[in-house]
Amino acid sequence: MMALCPEIQGQSIRDTSLLLMMSRPFFYNVVKARSGEIHTGTSAGVYRMQGTQMVKINDSSGYLKLDGQGRAVIDPGGVGLHQSSDMQHLLPYPTEKRDQYHAGNRQYLYVTSAGSMHVYEMLPYVRAFRNLSIRTISDHFTGTYSGIYYQDHLLPFPVSPFTDGYIREYNGKVFMCTNGLDVFDMTSVESGTGPIRVPLPEGYNFVPSRDIRYLPSSGIYLTASGNRLALMDSSLKQVRERFSGEAEIVLLNEVTPYSVFVFSSGRKLYHYYVKDDRIDTLSALPEPIMDGISKQQIHLILTANGLYIEQGGQGLERSVALNKAHTLRGLDDNRFVIATDEGLFLYRLDQQKLETLIPGVEFNRRGLHLKNGKLYAGSVSGLYMLDLGQLDEIIAFHNREVMTTGNDLKIRGIFAAFILMSGGLLWVIFRYRKRLKQMEAVILSPASAPAKRRLSREDIIAFINENLTTASIKTISHHFDTNHTMVYTVLAPDKPGDLIQQLRYDTVSQLRQEGRTPAEIAAATGLSESYVRRIRQKKDKDPFSPAHDEG
Repeated sequence: MMALCPEIQGQSIRDTSLLLMMSRPFFYNVVKARSGEIHTGTSAGVYRMQGTQMVKINDSSGYLKLDGQGRAVIDPGGVGLHQSSDMQHLLPYPTEKRDQYHAGNRQYLYVTSAGSMHVYEMLPYVRAFRNLSIRTISDHFTGTYSGIYYQDHLLPFPVSPFTDGYIREYNGKVFMCTNGLDVFDMTSVESGTGPIRVPLPEGYNFVPSRDIRYLPSSGIYLTASGNRLALMDSSLKQVRERFSGEAEIVLLNEVTPYSVFVFSSGRKLYHYYVKDDRIDTLSALPEPIMDGISKQQIHLILTANGLYIEQGGQGLERSVALNKAHTLRGLDDNRFVIATDEGLFLYRLDQQKLETLIPGVEFNRRGLHLKNGKLYAGSVSGLYMLDLGQLDEIIAFHNREVMTTGNDLKIRGIFAAFILMSGGLLWVIFRYRKRLKQMEAVILSPASAPAKRRLSREDIIAFINENLTTASIKTISHHFDTNHTMVYTVLAPDKPGDLIQQLRYDTVSQLRQEGRTPAEIAAATGLSESYVRRIRQKKDKDPFSPAHDEG
């Protein structure tokens, strides 16, 4: 999906966290023996690395090499072996050229450079596209609020500068749900000469588009557009509305043996019988359905507050309580990943057990994708990549973090109690002096000193309107020198992407009333010209009525 840092001596690529840096003694280099032990050559002797500890082997100083038996020994010629620049990006001042040696195992990565030793803990997952809000992922594309990437390259116009729904790849084409539906020929994207748009049926007005699925058994596409379900033929020449529900349509999956496609609208679950072109209501839940997986003998239906399961025709029952859940993906018949606004979780069906994969991170709706044994999970601050073979290790890693945090809290609690007792005594002794200082500060402080202005919703809206073609959560945060969380807080309950889109719609409406051409409107709003032409207009009301994106 994208280019990442090189592998570390054959092991899986993972992220790192710097634990410590040592500058004494002088570190020459570090090597990994055939036995798997990590050794470092220093000015004070040869050491074996055990985690963050150094165990001295002998007093010989100098560079190390591996002998014929794969053992770490001093190189009498003093030649530095294994020098590279693979881990240069981890070091301070990464653009500065210097010597660099590294060796690692599954727990730690050791990097020596300029006489210092850097010890990193190996995290059991990787992050990419840091500080970008990852909306959706497909085999070759990553959709964000700041543009759509092919592999790791930002795609130019006519590709939309944002995405609000799924990106799907079918039959040599890529379907991008960017509020409207943009279709491009894959070969034109791969060639680098410029994406070539594939025309949609005349009169296509299914906006906003959130998802599209291809059914090989019948050769048709199903399109979810707000509360409407549409059918489109494989040649993209004809489209017709098939269903209109009470709330947003969510496409689940096809149960292939029966040629039945399962979808939801609001609280209700539906079956679309492809051969008969018939739709039946399957069941209803007490709250809106966010996602789900339907198989022959089992249904797993996700709402914001829980995972509901039906087995053996017994009806849907809540198996586990959740908070702000929105996306479900199956890894196999027993393991299922759930993305929420408060973390990423693994559900084991046979144990009816929920375990934490990534805690405390807001993951985006429609941001889960499986490819080549890896899970790609899009969050508001980057893309997480988890090896499916290491999920147990990831769970154990976070459990260890929780336990460590708990022990730290106990120690801190005892220490805090002691501090409080001592502080109480000091307070009695010095309270009078403190009160005098406070009074003095009040007297001496100038009453006319202006308070620092806080970031307001009006400030952000003004910035968006002034930079409508390029506005995104990233540009807003950069302009106001703040973080994504603060922007979300100031704009609540609206989300930045939704607000940007609404302001674009307002501008389109205004410019249309002024008689501007679609090309002029596209240039002023950052929307594509074809998308401007396809937006459905309604009489006697605002011509643009996008559905609110909950994730």
